[in-house]
Amino acid sequence: MQSPNTPNGAGLAEPLDELPATPEPNDDNTPQSDDVRHERALDGNVSTACAALADNLAEVVFQLRDRLGVKHLVYHAARHLTKPVDDPFIRLTYPADWVHRYLTQNYMQIDPVIREGFTRTLPFNWGEVGPANDCEQAFFRDAASHNIGNNGYSIPLRDKTGRRALFSVSSDDTPDRWAERCLTNKRLWLAVGNFLHQRAMLELGNETETPRLTPREREVLYWTAQGKTAADIGLILGLTTYTVSTYLRSARFKTNSVSITQAVYKAQQLGIIQDPAQR
Repeated sequence: MQSPNTPNGAGLAEPLDELPATPEPNDDNTPQSDDVRHERALDGNVSTACAALADNLAEVVFQLRDRLGVKHLVYHAARHLTKPVDDPFIRLTYPADWVHRYLTQNYMQIDPVIREGFTRTLPFNWGEVGPANDCEQAFFRDAASHNIGNNGYSIPLRDKTGRRALFSVSSDDTPDRWAERCLTNKRLWLAVGNFLHQRAMLELGNETETPRLTPREREVLYWTAQGKTAADIGLILGLTTYTVSTYLRSARFKTNSVSITQAVYKAQQLGIIQDPAQR
């Protein structure tokens, strides 16, 4: 992991704080095309400004933290669609002692930012999500003692294939100053989060590619995982055995599997079908 003392703006082709400001969404019924074009232009500008960053995301996050002027930056991608805390892909700038503490205390299971970040669709301030109980209260106190930042803002991300991630920034700003910064920079942060998500998917490669199965294909794989035969599944779903077999062959093809058993295993690992106890 790169040292936190990365020079401010090192490796950037263009300072992020010099990118164009974005207008607030229209409140009336006027067309939104200008806003959409501006957001796309902002995404392009961020990609251009970040073109000269390091190749490794472990270094990129430190460079972006310095250019954005935040205390810390975290990118968290879920490898499994329904289980964001299982074997996640994470790049962050937190100090090593907090990362060690977070892992050894299994804080990911109780972290309200993670819980809310993978269930919400809109960005949120950390002050909106907790603490809801004594465990979360203790977690927040522990985080504060490790100088993580007094304020935080998280942006849920989801691409066209359904792969989800959470991009977060933190700061020691006063509440009023932080509210102002969130309002001013929310679209820039979203563009940066999208940039990181694209880079992360490239870094992960085929490992995180998610097959796009139809609801029926997911159903037949689920019941196959339960030990049901094609004939059994046909009776359960009101389909012919031939139709069930057709769905299974299609699911096997889409998951690039050599057998139905492998297709079921891959689908379970990706979170496409749930375990029986969790359905």
